[in-house]
Amino acid sequence: MKRLLSSDPIGKKQTIYHRQGDEVIIETVQDVAPILEAAKAEKNAHNDYQRFKGDGFHKVATLPLWMLFKPSGGMLDDDELKARLRDPLFSNFRTNPGRV
Repeated sequence: MKRLLSSDPIGKKQTIYHRQGDEVIIETVQDVAPILEAAKAEKNAHNDYQRFKGDGFHKVATLPLWMLFKPSGGMLDDDELKARLRDPLFSNFRTNPGRV
């Protein structure tokens, strides 16, 4: 049995309740296609000058919020986030070809 618990049309996210026998599963799913499209457009428009303007910071990715959290709960620390951004599985969220 599946039941929709909540839906966020802006973030394109849904929370779904599943019941399988004695197990209860709460699942959150998000359509990240618009985020991936935006990241790809930024990566394609990138030039080296963008890296050094302003205060020395530069954008490296466009991320859905779930990418900032550990599967077990809690937020990723800086090293864990860097590792996630370097992972080829998540490379399409990158907006800058440089190293994180």
